Amino acid sequence: MKRIMALFVVFLVATWLLPPGELLGVEDRFSQGLSLLESRRYEDAIKAFTISIQKTSHVSEAYNHRGIAWFHKGDYGQAIADYTKAVEINPLYAEAYCSRGIAWFHKGDYGQAIADYTKAVEINPLYAEAYHQLALVLTICPDERYLNITLALKLAQKAVALNPEANFLDTLAAVYSEVGRLEDAIIAQERAVRLLKKEGTKEKLDEYIERMESYTERKRLHEEYTAQLQKNKKDAFKRPRAKVEQQMPHQIGKERATANKQGFYPYTIQICSLRHRERAILVTTKLRAKGDPAFTCHAYIPGKGDWYRVFMGHYGSIEDARNAALELKKRKFRYANVVKKPYAIQVGLSDSDQELRRLKADLSSKGYLAYSIPDTQGTSKTRLLIGAFRRAKEASIRMKKLQEEGFKPKVVLR
Repeated sequence: MKRIMALFVVFLVATWLLPPGELLGVEDRFSQGLSLLESRRYEDAIKAFTISIQKTSHVSEAYNHRGIAWFHKGDYGQAIADYTKAVEINPLYAEAYCSRGIAWFHKGDYGQAIADYTKAVEINPLYAEAYHQLALVLTICPDERYLNITLALKLAQKAVALNPEANFLDTLAAVYSEVGRLEDAIIAQERAVRLLKKEGTKEKLDEYIERMESYTERKRLHEEYTAQLQKNKKDAFKRPRAKVEQQMPHQIGKERATANKQGFYPYTIQICSLRHRERAILVTTKLRAKGDPAFTCHAYIPGKGDWYRVFMGHYGSIEDARNAALELKKRKFRYANVVKKPYAIQVGLSDSDQELRRLKADLSSKGYLAYSIPDTQGTSKTRLLIGAFRRAKEASIRMKKLQEEGFKPKVVLR
């Protein structure tokens, strides 16, 4: 009896001295890993899943969830390696394919992301998350070759039909906005906001409400724009844009810019790409009204047609541009991608604010939103520019159109 009591005491002491979980079985480690993952203790979750992988019957699941932990730690390479192990063990593991697609997207490999989302849907046609992620990448992908708004809308609607959760409704609203169905965007976003309030989730509530207000404001501006078109079809583009221009605080020569040693600004930040020019103008105008140095640029994409990109800012170094992009993401911009666009079309150079405003208004009446940055020669003059281009040839093509409309443009380094 004394021997049994002594062994029991030793067991209690050992239990007290050992770190939590040391006496857990391998199967229990998997459950512990899930709990740690939910608690956002990613490092501890990785350790638990690593032990679980050695002998558990949940090997593919352990690899997948360890990949999720790596993903949240920002190590996308390790995450992809674990997701790949999971699908090698279980080729029908739809969740692992979807998880790997998310990691591919964050690494910038959009083709692989789309392939994995598509595979997840093929394996499980009722997998709402995969439909949602695929709709998202087809809507906001930085590489326009992969954009497909029509398909994205069908996929987003499918995701909501399968599971009307707030996150899916938020994405559906964004896609509705992209195709110009602003009333539907507002309705979907209102549903998302109501769900968050009902669930008591405050983490994203302000962000969702802000987007709902954005869709409502865009709808109002669009209605004003349409009213102007109906009022005077002969001058369809001039008057509504002139009206919007008057609402903007003029910031000729005062827009935020950081130059390199040569005085050039080759970097900018792309925040969206829209199918319709008037919508791009409305988005840009709203940003300018807030004091943001936004501007638009037309792009023709083979197989996709005409697109209108919205950019923000002018930077002399990639470091400055990346820092600015991080600030935009803190402001809840869903997409802020640094790009090098060293060429632009110069349509004016002057030290007279009045002259620049007059030229800017003239350009606006013809559908061009010009922007101003300091002269690269170090003078007190301000350059008035159109667009941002990767190659001089692209700028030259757009320059010809400006020449036909009576302006005196030239291709320059930004």
